[in-house]
Amino acid sequence: MASAELFRPIQTADLPALLTTAQALDTALWGRPETDLDDLAHELSVSEPLAVSSRALLTSDGIDGFVLVRGSECALTVHPRPTSDQRAAVASRLLSWARTAGADEVDLAAPDTELQDVATALGWQHTHSSHELLRRRHVPPPALPAGVRLRRFQPEQHARAVHRMLYAFWAATPTHHDRPYHQWRELFIDHPASLPDQQLVAWQDGEVVGAALGRIFTGDTGWILQLGVAPAARRRGLGRALLCLAADRLAAAPGVQEVGLSVDATNDAALELYRSAGFEVDRTYRRFSVQPQTERSNG
Repeated sequence: MASAELFRPIQTADLPALLTTAQALDTALWGRPETDLDDLAHELSVSEPLAVSSRALLTSDGIDGFVLVRGSECALTVHPRPTSDQRAAVASRLLSWARTAGADEVDLAAPDTELQDVATALGWQHTHSSHELLRRRHVPPPALPAGVRLRRFQPEQHARAVHRMLYAFWAATPTHHDRPYHQWRELFIDHPASLPDQQLVAWQDGEVVGAALGRIFTGDTGWILQLGVAPAARRRGLGRALLCLAADRLAAAPGVQEVGLSVDATNDAALELYRSAGFEVDRTYRRFSVQPQTERSNG
């Protein structure tokens, strides 16, 4: 760490330097920059007020690291530039601050053992892991179940019904957070890259029975952000149909080279579904928590 340093809240003017740090970490971990300016700007906008939800460590070399806190979760980014000891010091300072700001969970890339060691040294524990999968082969979508129809997604009319269905579907899944409607909408619907045409909503008898929410990242990666089926509509092939249809729609968007999604590593049923639809595990993230998983309240 350089001797001349500044530890302060993130400012909007920091955005280009934040992007440089994020893309440097992307490249170190995955071989290419994956964060784009629009995604990062949106992350800042939904984390406001930044004075209470963020910190960055600035040195003469740029931004060595930054953290964003949203509720109980934080997102930690540390530039690969510093030496191991210096990088650990940056991560420790940021993660310690995030804890004082109310965060008790952080997802860290499995290859980034330096940051995992820092979290462990601070008393955070690995609670579970998640996989990111990419579609490696095309699987034709099956027909929708009888009586189920897709309707063009109109956020102002349909978003609350989709939110209600998704979180009823996940209510019994311990690793899913029960996100309030306004937070869910900011994250998954109002993002500038979350286009209505990329959202598939299935209806039956006037009720939302399934949804697959998509977005395009960094211009060439389509992502299925959320996939869920109402409990009463399960085991009829609707989840598989929505998954394949959403993947095809994203893949057909201009410039998209690959399509992916993420899933909890312990969700064997979902992993089996995704693999049967042509997806394979590409990378893994490890979630760390200040408290053991069994002591946390999840929705």
